Amino acid sequence: MNEDIDSINRMRAVTIAREYGSGGGEIATRLAKRLRWQLVDHAMVERVAREIGTSQEEAEVHDEHIQGMVSRTLGSLLYLEDSDRHPEASIKGDLGIIVTEQEVARGPITGRYTVETQDMREPLFVRWHAQHGRVLNRAARSTAIAFDLCGTRAGQIWTAVITVQVTDAETCDTIIKGTFVQIRVMDA
Repeated sequence: MNEDIDSINRMRAVTIAREYGSGGGEIATRLAKRLRWQLVDHAMVERVAREIGTSQEEAEVHDEHIQGMVSRTLGSLLYLEDSDRHPEASIKGDLGIIVTEQEVARGPITGRYTVETQDMREPLFVRWHAQHGRVLNRAARSTAIAFDLCGTRAGQIWTAVITVQVTDAETCDTIIKGTFVQIRVMDA
């Protein structure tokens, strides 16, 4: 019994949370190699699928998710009950902004954005991302995003992409919506 406890106490793990395109996979590979640890990534899902003779899609359903019989049964009942649901999300807010060169010179231009949903149940998990912008509250239904337009001159249109991921905590329905924000810089 003590041997089991000792081996559990010696177990170590590092989890790397990342956004798409951030290079987190490369960092994880290098860290695992340097620490001489086994890297557990998507390749592990592929290997397990081959070893147990199932499709990769079926293995992915269970990746990082364990579900008991009761939970599976209730989940299938909820699925039947919710088969007419069509979750939707949209981004509302300052999608077209007009500013002067003086406003650009004073600092970041801030837009305000809200995600509106239908056929999704509370609580919702929300995650905002902005290309070339600083999201002030990544996990709120409404947030402000500050865009740094430094160097943008009158007559130019500055464009960025903002996205929001919304997940229904009960059903795990996830929607990712994106839209463009255009900021036109005018003469004073």
